[in-house]
Amino acid sequence: MSQVAETLYVLRDIHLPQSVNGWPPAPGWLGLAVLLFIGLMLGLWGVYRHYQHRRRKQRIWQQFFELEQAYQQQTLPPQQIMIRLSILLRRLALRCYPRRQIAGLIGSAWLQFLDQTLNDDQVFSQQAQVLISAPYQAQVTDSLQPVFDLCRRWIQQHV
Repeated sequence: MSQVAETLYVLRDIHLPQSVNGWPPAPGWLGLAVLLFIGLMLGLWGVYRHYQHRRRKQRIWQQFFELEQAYQQQTLPPQQIMIRLSILLRRLALRCYPRRQIAGLIGSAWLQFLDQTLNDDQVFSQQAQVLISAPYQAQVTDSLQPVFDLCRRWIQQHV
């Protein structure tokens, strides 16, 4: 055997490298996975908040329309209707404005607040005096429809 043949005989065959393992992934892929997870969670949270807001809005309008229907069908006394309408407005105001600004308002101060927050030419405190006086009257003779119209506009602006 020649020297070249002996040298070739000693050499080993070409060996391929080991296959690349997929785990653990590179740091860039881990970062992307974390960002995708955070994005998914934020998206789900946004969908949940939108759903909750829509449900609150529907409940407010449902309560308002039930009170208006009770007034039109005279199924509740006007005093009770005005009490519940005022409570509905106050709950909505507490959701939209700071508690310290709303919680202590009663009587004409409450109506002035509704006036200031109603972005309209209508004057709440003049037309809606029955809102604060009706619960204390034995018989309510005023029409409550103008009060419902004002409250509807106020709710539309704040829901």
